[in-house]
Order: sequence, then C-alpha cells, then structure tokens
Amino acid sequence: MTITQREEENFQAEIGDFHAQHFEDQCYPAAVKNIVDRLADRKDKNGMSMSLSDVNDVCGYKRGLQCEEDLIPERLTNEITEYGYETVVETAPEMNLDKLDNIIEDDSTSLPIVELDPTYFDEVAERVDGYHPQPSVERELAHVVIPYKVNSEEILYYDPYETYHKKQPGVEDAPYRWPLMNFVELWSGDYEERWTLWLARRGYELTDIDGTSED
Repeated sequence: MTITQREEENFQAEIGDFHAQHFEDQCYPAAVKNIVDRLADRKDKNGMSMSLSDVNDVCGYKRGLQCEEDLIPERLTNEITEYGYETVVETAPEMNLDKLDNIIEDDSTSLPIVELDPTYFDEVAERVDGYHPQPSVERELAHVVIPYKVNSEEILYYDPYETYHKKQPGVEDAPYRWPLMNFVELWSGDYEERWTLWLARRGYELTDIDGTSED
C-alpha cells in the first residue's frame, strides 16, 4: 500500500521542528540532534535535548573533515545515560527491514538514523525535476537520513540535506518519500550494509525486536 494522506500529514507536522544541516557534510550531527530532541520531547526529558553545537562536539564534527564516526555511539551514550538511554548501532545481517520498522513504531525508542549510498543523490536527480547533484560532495560521501514510516511499498523519511535540495532552481520540496525496495538497496550500499543508529533504554537488546533476516 502507499503512504496515506494522514500519515503524510502527521509526518509533515512532526518534522516541522527538525533542523536541517548547515553544511554539506553535516548530515550526521543534524540527524543526531533531531532524534535526540524528538525523544526528549516525547518522554518529557527536556534536559536531554542538545544544541547543534554540542552535537557537533559529540560527533567530533569539523567542517570539511566530517565526523569521528567510530567514537559517536560512546560519546552520545555518555550524554544521555543519566536520562536512562543509550546509543545502539547495528548493521547487517542483524539489522533488516522488519527490525527497522519495529524501531520506528516502538514508543520506547528514538527514530532511527540510516546510512544511504552516495548514489542516493543521483537517484534524487532522476526523481526530482530540476535537481542536479553536486559532484564535489554528494557523490563521495555516504549520507544519513531519518526514516519515519515504512509500509509494503514506500518509506517516509526526513533528509537533513533539505536546505541544499531546495536551493536548486525549480525544486520546491526536498525528497521525503521513496519506493521501499529501492530505499533498501541504497541502505545496503557500498559502505556499512544496513547501518542503523537509534536511542533506546539502557540494557536494551536488539533481540527485543522481532523480525526475520533479509538475507
């Protein structure tokens, strides 16, 4: 089935407060800020929210040099552990589409962040009239987005690159819905296959989520 009008309306309302990345290589910190802030708001843990500057520090982000990715889960956990949460990272084969869907629907966890192959930007160019990828950045870097809703045909997601999408003449909206199987192909690209990060209660185990392997 396709995404319903109500699902899309709920999505658009919820991402209204999300923060877009400020620089071309800042998608990871922007995505982290959004999932932390949304979880803090839902769980009434206002102190857990973080400024983008603080998230940049947690991610070791420096413009043009990206992030210290291997250190982020531990650093982020150190920031949120007093609120009863920790950072979870999983890849294939343990992570699969069923588990991604369950994380999204689980009220006790944050929304997930997933990594897409850089060819995502070429595919955006095929789907969005007037969009042209920037070779200097977009074809070299893996990109992260925030899945919001999955069904049998499509996925709704937030792309922190939205400001840069919209800067191009004739592009009114950043991409936010995608054919599901094509999205899974991008998620299973040349970098870490099906890489996924989310925030969960301390002591959480991936086996708490039901789902069968995609392999």
